[in-house]
Amino acid sequence: MIQKLTHQDIDKAVKLYRRELPGLLAELGTGFLKKFYKVLLSLPDCWVFVEKEDEQILGLTSGILSVGGLYKTIFLRDILGFTSIFLGIFITRPVLLIKIIQMMLYPGFKSDIPELLTIVVDPRYRRKGMGRKLFMKIVAEFKKKGVKEFRISVYDYLPSYGFYQKIGCQKKTSFYIGRQKINYYLYKIK
Repeated sequence: MIQKLTHQDIDKAVKLYRRELPGLLAELGTGFLKKFYKVLLSLPDCWVFVEKEDEQILGLTSGILSVGGLYKTIFLRDILGFTSIFLGIFITRPVLLIKIIQMMLYPGFKSDIPELLTIVVDPRYRRKGMGRKLFMKIVAEFKKKGVKEFRISVYDYLPSYGFYQKIGCQKKTSFYIGRQKINYYLYKIK
């Protein structure tokens, strides 16, 4: 059953995220992602939902009305907490500093377009309609707010591009963060 992510389920959601969505946010670690989702839950124009069965998180999705300034907003909600996490990361893994700077140059952070931030499904439950249900839950939230279209940013190496094309998203453009190619998809709400 799809429901809003609760503070009690953040640990389980983060575990699924880190296991199934490789990339910079996962590299920043469990502590970062826990704080990230805790702050997302407090943002009025952001939605985070999970597919949950018997206390197990099988899928996760999130969306936001305006991605512009998202990470700055998140950081400012818990400056000391994030600074502590980043200092620990930079001391033990300084190469991540370069990746974070590159991410902050991400063109999407300069625009006020709605965006699907996350969608991940446990591999045991893929190709059974769960991804579509999670996607349509975010579509419904955007629709309630009068949104006509939204963007999805997807690492090129992830196999999810087929899912987005099948569900009706149009690939619009690509760009790079460091050596990682990212594709922008657009979904028009009917």
